[in-house]
Amino acid sequence: MEEWAETVVSYLDFIRSYLWNWNSMTMLQLGADDLVQEVALHLLIKGPPSDQSNLYAYFSVVSKRVAISVMRRRDSRPQQSEEGQFPRMDPSERAQWERELVEVLQSLASMPDKRASKAILLCAVGFKLEEVAEILGIHTDTVKRDRKTARAYLGKAA
Repeated sequence: MEEWAETVVSYLDFIRSYLWNWNSMTMLQLGADDLVQEVALHLLIKGPPSDQSNLYAYFSVVSKRVAISVMRRRDSRPQQSEEGQFPRMDPSERAQWERELVEVLQSLASMPDKRASKAILLCAVGFKLEEVAEILGIHTDTVKRDRKTARAYLGKAA
């Protein structure tokens, strides 16, 4: 998982470029950094593909699917205000954020309970408990327990 996290981080610029070329209007509406982070989290949760011979194609397909999913999710929910949104990062801040992301992902990868790490990632992305339960194919009470387990583990790992 550590190696996969580093691979995903190394492809973030490609993902950003691909999404801009695919649909720049979508990138402007959804926020380029937010969408790239959403794609990265999806890739990390899903894990590496069985055939890694052409990761560019794999990342392209996943990026487009995640962007469409985010657009649909955004359109089905009430619009949020800009209040509470993260400010855009300059390149040095982004590099620091990416290093911290790798550290957190490595901590999650070392968790004995992989489902808990997936639950906390999905919650961090903004999915509701019911949505996380549906994605993972488990009950919402299990998601609550797994999220609590992951938070406790991350608190000890810090």
